[in-house]
Amino acid sequence: MFSSSRSTKRYRCKTAKPRAAGVSGVTARHSRIRGFSQAKLGRARVLAVGAGGIISWLACPLVRKGVGVLHICDGDVVELSNLSRQMFVASDLYKNKAQRLARNLRRQGFCGTQLVAHPYMFEELLASGAVPEADIIIVGVDDDATRLTVMEYCRAHRIRVILIAVSPDADNGYVFVYEPNAACLACVLPDMVISARDGRKPCPGVPACLDILLTVAGFAAYVVDTLLMERPRTWNFRRVFLSGEGQDLAWNVPRRPDCAVCGSDPCQGHEVPKNWRHKNG
Repeated sequence: MFSSSRSTKRYRCKTAKPRAAGVSGVTARHSRIRGFSQAKLGRARVLAVGAGGIISWLACPLVRKGVGVLHICDGDVVELSNLSRQMFVASDLYKNKAQRLARNLRRQGFCGTQLVAHPYMFEELLASGAVPEADIIIVGVDDDATRLTVMEYCRAHRIRVILIAVSPDADNGYVFVYEPNAACLACVLPDMVISARDGRKPCPGVPACLDILLTVAGFAAYVVDTLLMERPRTWNFRRVFLSGEGQDLAWNVPRRPDCAVCGSDPCQGHEVPKNWRHKNG
């Protein structure tokens, strides 16, 4: 499966240093944030599953803030319609997304971040036993089958995972955070298990726009900090609507005993709030 034409590529962001004594470094303002730890971020290893609209804009703040290692896996190539909403340029067209995103990100970071591009789908890495070690896995793909596969992998290996998605009408999106022994994504979105196990894929050509991608990417970038350091967070599921037609929600989802993914584990059941409505995204 692994060939020279689909080789893993490695890049490194430069480390910006002050030119004169007494001049603050590139991360000096981070130290003023309550609970922020540059050292912990600099030691972190993150795996991004997907290199499209969500991940490309989430990866940018990660490398600018100085994450230690960022692995990116994606077997797709850059298409023309990607240029309006993903971090690619014309010269990236029809080339592997993971490799081109990592190459573009090397100019976005200034803290020496290591960028490793894996030109494979997560399922290919998993089948080959080549999933890189990571402290956090971030999923930004557009199909429930991959979300479920990564969710189950992280449960088995006790890895924290952030799952992000946007709705088919580009109006809303969610960020879900899984930590060992806590609720999984299927606890709040049980329909995704049915979709994933039926093998259904989203219809191609659905509406897509940069605004909702930037919105959910910002929330997810903050979640990374909360998992690594002492920045506060009271929720594990957050949904936001651009139009205001739906109800924004920040909810600490409990585990459900009837969950199709984690329901066999001991947990205490809770009901979904009565005012909760979701559009499958």
